[in-house]
Amino acid sequence: MMKEKVLEKLKEIKDPEIGIDIVSLGMVKDVRINDVIEIDFLPTSIFCPYLSLMLSEISEKLKEEFKKDVKINIVLE
Repeated sequence: MMKEKVLEKLKEIKDPEIGIDIVSLGMVKDVRINDVIEIDFLPTSIFCPYLSLMLSEISEKLKEEFKKDVKINIVLE
């Protein structure tokens, strides 16, 4: 249930180049929730100029909404 709420919140974040949300694009590979919210995130490219912007937006939105620390793991496959 909490995982679905996290995914719904992440749908608010759009890839700036494509204009589609990061969940629909398949960039969010997994969400785990314990003491922290842990996200496995697959960027379109490790060299994406907007990567740091998207990572910041993920952290800010989730911390604000769920009052938990956020850990984002960059996965490459």
